Amino acid sequence: MFKKGLTLAWIGGFALLAACADTGEDAVESEPMEQHLLASVALSDGGSIEFHEPMPGELVAIYVGKDPTLGQKFDDLERGDLTHAQLFESLAGRKAPAALVEAEGREIAALARIQAHRPAGAGEADLFDAPPAVAGPATVNGIGSTRASMTAADFIAGYCPSGWGYLFCWTSRTGSGSVTKTSISMYTYLNAYNGSVLHELLYQNVFGNWVTYVSNVVPQGFLSYASRSGIWTTRKTSISQATGDGYHVSIYGTN
Repeated sequence: MFKKGLTLAWIGGFALLAACADTGEDAVESEPMEQHLLASVALSDGGSIEFHEPMPGELVAIYVGKDPTLGQKFDDLERGDLTHAQLFESLAGRKAPAALVEAEGREIAALARIQAHRPAGAGEADLFDAPPAVAGPATVNGIGSTRASMTAADFIAGYCPSGWGYLFCWTSRTGSGSVTKTSISMYTYLNAYNGSVLHELLYQNVFGNWVTYVSNVVPQGFLSYASRSGIWTTRKTSISQATGDGYHVSIYGTN
């Protein structure tokens, strides 16, 4: 069985800066998200969720906001119990656009091809640079309009799920960090409990260059989620601009 993957990108404070050892400082390009936008929903918490298809067979979901209850929906999405179209409909209260439904069909086909023809060495080539740990917030009550941040225990319980091919769960961190993984999917959550952090999601193109697809500044008290799945490729989550700031972050997915 394979699990559908989401690429999570939050606003909070975690920058992944890993580079392939044989290429040194790889070139980094930016890819305009707008040109691949399939659908978006404005939410009651002031946040929003967007669905993108950067390439055929690859789906991206991005959320920035303060509603911790959406975590269960994202979990269902990652595990294949909820489709992207169903998630859109549950949040928007209307039928999903045809473009999103068709893109999901291409993602399902891509995942089936991967399952049938798994590349040699799948799941190898992990690189990670863990940000240093610091003391967590002294007083916290979760997240939301009156719950500005989470304790490390709350974050681990809600956003560091077991049962995946890989999982990095770092709490009470500051400064830069990164995870690079060759995989079918990458999901990531970030909660900023002190200050703001730049959280980015990248993938490596056929020329070996890193392409930044999600680049979010996560304000204090916000939770950010992003997912990218469907094609077996090299992905990276990066956290930066976080010196002196505090955040929790998780990165996980299917090898």
